[in-house]
Amino acid sequence: MSYVLGLKCKECGHRTAVSPVHVCEQCFGPYEVEYDYAKMKGKVTRESIARGPKSLWRYKDLLPVATETGEAGSAVVNDAALTQRVVEILKKKLGENNVLAKKPVMGSEDFSEYGRTAEKDPIFLFWLGAVSEEKWREAERSGKALPSLHSPFFAPDADRTIKTGVEATVTACMELLGRR
Repeated sequence: MSYVLGLKCKECGHRTAVSPVHVCEQCFGPYEVEYDYAKMKGKVTRESIARGPKSLWRYKDLLPVATETGEAGSAVVNDAALTQRVVEILKKKLGENNVLAKKPVMGSEDFSEYGRTAEKDPIFLFWLGAVSEEKWREAERSGKALPSLHSPFFAPDADRTIKTGVEATVTACMELLGRR
């Protein structure tokens, strides 16, 4: 049973039915899933989730989808030691003020499966800022969310984003492989 009521914009409160959208058509803020907490009480618990399958479908009652496809990625869980190491490498290369800690989110990428193999390979996903400094500062000042990667309004500063992304990735890989 789904306990999802619909989607609600985090910025302006606009509500809409569940559909494959994540940006509000009114203000371009992010949609969040709205739940029927009264019906969930006592039924969706940490224990019931833990008893679920070892995939995204353990959260089935919380997902804004109508059917199970059988395809799902596991959540990315950054390896703490690798994360700290890469953060220090990137701070040295890009500057202390250019590497920011963000709150963890429930994200899924196909490479997360590498961290779940018998070898328990450490994994690390970092996000790269992609907008101009001017847009970033305006979003900080206004409190308005910037369009996310999958938004039709996502408009990166392409040259700077690619240059910084390549520089960060190559620097981290070379350091981690001992090839400065």
